[in-house]
Amino acid sequence: MKITFVHRLFLYGIIIGYVALDMNVFRGPLRRSIDDRRIGSAKSTQLAHQQGLAAVVLGRSITTAQIEYASRERVWLQGLAWDTLSKGVRDLYRKTALQDLIDHQIIRTKIKANTTNISVEPTLFEQRWKEFTARFPNAEDMQKTLSLHGISGEPEMQLRIKASLEQDQYISRQLELLLQVSEQEIVEFYEKHQQQLAIPERVHCRHIFWAALEKDPAQVKNTAESALAALESKQSTFEQIAAAQSEDENSKTRGGDLGWLHAGRAPADFFIPLLHFTPSLPTLLQTKLGWHLVEVLEKRPAQARSLDECREEIQHTLKDLKRKPELDRLRQALRRDHKDYIHIYQSVIDAMP
Repeated sequence: MKITFVHRLFLYGIIIGYVALDMNVFRGPLRRSIDDRRIGSAKSTQLAHQQGLAAVVLGRSITTAQIEYASRERVWLQGLAWDTLSKGVRDLYRKTALQDLIDHQIIRTKIKANTTNISVEPTLFEQRWKEFTARFPNAEDMQKTLSLHGISGEPEMQLRIKASLEQDQYISRQLELLLQVSEQEIVEFYEKHQQQLAIPERVHCRHIFWAALEKDPAQVKNTAESALAALESKQSTFEQIAAAQSEDENSKTRGGDLGWLHAGRAPADFFIPLLHFTPSLPTLLQTKLGWHLVEVLEKRPAQARSLDECREEIQHTLKDLKRKPELDRLRQALRRDHKDYIHIYQSVIDAMP
């Protein structure tokens, strides 16, 4: 039987009317199904707990495994042990890791949409990959660790490292204009920090070292005095005694030469006495580490530097000072611009041990 246009119109009207009533009046099966799929609904939150879903950013998932991996890596880089941290401290690391992952997802989207070609130098990737693999005693241990954090294997980890390097490059380009340093800023910094920018007072010296820790102090002192006596009587040269007796492995093969030292490059109890020693006169010096037979070879007083000599150093310093606040503002702006596309399942994160 042929359905006429009028009948089709009537049928469509019934369907549209049912959908309208289901969606807006009765909250029927169709409306409930849509509501259950909505991010943030009770149903979606329940599924998030089951699947370990911590957040959704621009339609892409961030899992608890990703947060855990990023948090543990940050702790490891700081020389700490994850198992020794309290739940409160772990949660702070997870909060930071989540913000980084959210920024990463947004920036990945920006990179894909960016017409400017962003590519990673192969040597830079190889260096970063080498640093990562060096953390594990063997390939099996690395694979086990990756699996624990939901990473399928080396190819996926390499893609993550490449993505991280691309993100760094994207951020650097975005910050490039914001990190410009004016001539006025350079001059003001120079005038304010001339003393710190000067070349400090330096001493070129060599030494022979005997450690006193866990040893008889009197015996160590006697050994040092005997060495000085042998040097003064010309029975041995400084180089010979250094090679035979010095416990400073880094300098003994160079005749004890320590190069040029300044206050920022040597312990105070060693450097300050050097300023008062007579050049070319071997002298015994006791520090908290032990005894030293020291000979000052040359001294140079502090020397001021001109603005031109400091210009490049000042530029780098000012850029470094600007980088963190500008980076924070950039990341906050990205999150603010995409806030309607970011949903965090906080209850899922709070449930992490």
